[in-house]
Amino acid sequence: MNVGEDDPKIYPKHLDKLLGLEFALRVKYQPYYHQSSVLGVSRDPTVIKKIKSHLLPDEIQPEEQQLDEVL
Repeated sequence: MNVGEDDPKIYPKHLDKLLGLEFALRVKYQPYYHQSSVLGVSRDPTVIKKIKSHLLPDEIQPEEQQLDEVL
């Protein structure tokens, strides 16, 4: 094995199943304690799309909807 090369057996097979999945997480962050905790998880595509539309509005919304908003 060369330097900088990953060993494919270092990660468990369960991680391979998780790669490529999308989750919506509801997280509570406490800045004073520098802690966070997950309050909820969803794999619902509608929920994920809605969150993405808030984070990346230009990439998610269809061009027709963007034009309607400008007019």
